[in-house]
Amino acid sequence: MTEMVKLQAPEGFTDVSFGNQSYEVDENGIVEVPAESAQYLYQFGFGNVVEETAETEQPVEAEEPEKGKRGRKKADAEQEEQTPDSEKAE
Repeated sequence: MTEMVKLQAPEGFTDVSFGNQSYEVDENGIVEVPAESAQYLYQFGFGNVVEETAETEQPVEAEEPEKGKRGRKKADAEQEEQTPDSEKAE
């Protein structure tokens, strides 16, 4: 059996033919064609489709770093460095 690949069709394409076979472009602009046709279809503006996995379907929320004494001391130290010596003496 021939290996099939999914390609993103350029806007306006409804189907594509390769090797006397026609392949329909779906409503999302994706067409599944034999792998050997990809190199030819790239010339006409077709592109690769990234397969969605369970990891890409659910957005991962970035974890916020823990705020502890270290963060405050560093911020205080930076502020102290920016304070002119005349204000420190008061």
